[in-house]
Amino acid sequence: MTGAADDDPSGIGTYSQVGAAFGFGLLWTTLATLPLAVAVQEATARLGLVTGKGLAALIRERFTRPVLVVVPRVHADRASLAALLAVFGTTISPYLFFWQAGEEIEEQAERHDLVDRDHLAAMRLDVAAGMGSGVGVMFAIMTTAAVTLGAHGPVQVSTAQQAAQALRPLAGPLAGLLFTAGIVGTGLLAVPVLAGSTAYAVAETLGWREGLGRRVSQARAFYAVIAVSILVGVAMNFVGVGPIRALYLAAILNGVAAPPLLVLILVLARSKDVLGRHRSGVLSQLLVGAAAVAMAVLSLLALLR
Repeated sequence: MTGAADDDPSGIGTYSQVGAAFGFGLLWTTLATLPLAVAVQEATARLGLVTGKGLAALIRERFTRPVLVVVPRVHADRASLAALLAVFGTTISPYLFFWQAGEEIEEQAERHDLVDRDHLAAMRLDVAAGMGSGVGVMFAIMTTAAVTLGAHGPVQVSTAQQAAQALRPLAGPLAGLLFTAGIVGTGLLAVPVLAGSTAYAVAETLGWREGLGRRVSQARAFYAVIAVSILVGVAMNFVGVGPIRALYLAAILNGVAAPPLLVLILVLARSKDVLGRHRSGVLSQLLVGAAAVAMAVLSLLALLR
């Protein structure tokens, strides 16, 4: 579910824009982001599975409150750096970190058994398969946009209608309908994940009762955050910002917000006090660290240009 939700409308808009504007020039990012995305999601899943606590709750317990509340700022940037940051940001998305840890807790609560090597192995397979499928779709979207929209040079995709033209060689006059069906389908999957991850993060930060396994009467504030998040998303349709452009900017913001979270995940995942004998291995730590460094460098370059 997490891997599929990674190809949310923001991902579709971003990958379409990047493919149309840069052709095959940034396809290498699919190979670069896959191991990083798998490692990060594996670390967050491990934290939730072993500790029974969400990411925000662990950060609140182990670090000071100013560390838990990061308010990033973004300034104008060159198109290529913005595209790279958007690709990394929409693939290694902060909201997926909270969702992954939260869902591991819910599944473990239903099983009522101890975490062992078999659980960790199954979790790693689940994460690798999910993120692998997500990055595979990323490759397909970027390639399709490159050979259709960007076939005759860079193109700025600013509307859904323009993005839908990438499907014209396949669907002809029904390209718009096919694109609409696809983006609505991914939205129906991704919006609950996005709203749910927001609710997990807020509830764990403030110490509220949380979890989709609880009834509304048992976690009113948690479900209220989900409802408000969805309403805010609906309201965005009426502010006059082009949807594809808004999704692209959201991906850039994700890219800027991710590095501090990745550092905290790395510290928690390698801590014996938190995970004991189940702490992350060296390879996992190196990959999560590499993701943090890569996205931090891209963010700094974006801010300095």
